[in-house]
Amino acid sequence: AMAGVPLLNGFLSKEMFFAETVYISSLPWVEFGLPVLATVAGVFAVVYALRFSHDIFFGPPSTTLPREPHEAPRWMLMPVALLVLTCLVVGVAPGVSIGPSLAAAARPVVGGTLPEYSLALWHGFTAPLLMSLVAMIAGITGYLFLRKRIKLGDFRQTPLIHRLNGYLLFVKAQAWLILAGRRAVRLLGARGLQSQLFLMVALGGLAALAYAMLTRPAPQSISPYFLEKALPEGGGSNVVNVMLVDFRGFDTLGEITVLGAVALTVYALLRRFRPPRESIEMPRQQRLPPDVATDLVNARTATDTALGYLMVPGVLVRLILPIAGVVAVYLFMRGHNEPGGGFVAGLVVAIAFIAQYMVAGTQWVEAHLNLHPLRWIAAGLLCAVATGLGAVTLGYPFLTSHTAHVTLTVLGEMHIASAMFFDLGVFLVVVGSTLLTLTAMAHQSLRGHRHPPVVSSVAPTPSATSAEAG
Repeated sequence: AMAGVPLLNGFLSKEMFFAETVYISSLPWVEFGLPVLATVAGVFAVVYALRFSHDIFFGPPSTTLPREPHEAPRWMLMPVALLVLTCLVVGVAPGVSIGPSLAAAARPVVGGTLPEYSLALWHGFTAPLLMSLVAMIAGITGYLFLRKRIKLGDFRQTPLIHRLNGYLLFVKAQAWLILAGRRAVRLLGARGLQSQLFLMVALGGLAALAYAMLTRPAPQSISPYFLEKALPEGGGSNVVNVMLVDFRGFDTLGEITVLGAVALTVYALLRRFRPPRESIEMPRQQRLPPDVATDLVNARTATDTALGYLMVPGVLVRLILPIAGVVAVYLFMRGHNEPGGGFVAGLVVAIAFIAQYMVAGTQWVEAHLNLHPLRWIAAGLLCAVATGLGAVTLGYPFLTSHTAHVTLTVLGEMHIASAMFFDLGVFLVVVGSTLLTLTAMAHQSLRGHRHPPVVSSVAPTPSATSAEAG
């Protein structure tokens, strides 16, 4: 697909890219040079795609690996197989497989009416097709030439690039920046000017520059559109929250999915990781003479570590927990019209739980609270997806927002948007991901203090052996 081989999705996208470079209207040198540069880029794409695929799957096995490689399990190959199948389906039948989804995604971006485009595989003998053929033939020829030169020993290192030392360039760039900064200080600094005044002038200049950039007119800005459409079409006056849960709900759904995946990855990596002993030693200020009445000596294995010097913080964080819950509900409920929202509310709840871990310890908290972060993440993703599917069942596009005005007996008229349930999913994923990541790190202190079972090194006496045999 990267090389643009026909009947794969890469061929279709590369041909469309070539068409844009051919049919552009600009200066003569641009109209001539842009297709040439695109073709040269296509040649290099074919070369490195062939090198990767041929050397990995058909090249000689490596003899310098620390361990002998083996085939991946069947379930690890399933995602790769699905991607290969997708490339084939899109490459063979693009209009049926990807056409409707592409139109639905592109229509809001261009403002309703889509420009003319074609996803057909065959458009006749055109300039883009000729460019694809030239790139394919030249790329195959270049790869064969490169492979031949490598076999002859002409290219023991990567051509041209081996002369560039990235580490040395980085160090030289850092040294040059430091020297430039010192020279600027010598040129701009004055002996009669105090350092505080110089700092104020510098920061004032930066503030003035930022103010000038932010207040200058932007004729092609998209902000007026969102400011005008947030309340009538999104049902909320907090433009930022409406954008997150309504206008770009697809993006937010992807972001919380990635957030949950990252938390699961951290949890999986740290499950069997044991930290080094020097990283979990007791701080110097806590190394006091043994005292069984305090948690200073045995803080991590005490039943309740909120004793001794942690008694006051322990009482405070337990009182803060319900207060943080109320604050989180307040921020969540007002988020569609005022500053707040599910993300901020989720961070407030997660911080309140993490404070319990910091003061009372992992064992005590998990003995009294069944948090189950994995369930929080699963419930949040399920809630977000269900909100989008609810719009589909009513005949609207996925994640289309709806607003209802409900009159209650005590509270009166309430403004309820369907995006609130999507925001609830964001809240649950943020709480679960934050707790899963940080508690996975907290468990390292428990694993670090586990001692292996003591095995007696004294050999049994003959009498004891005979007694056991009897």
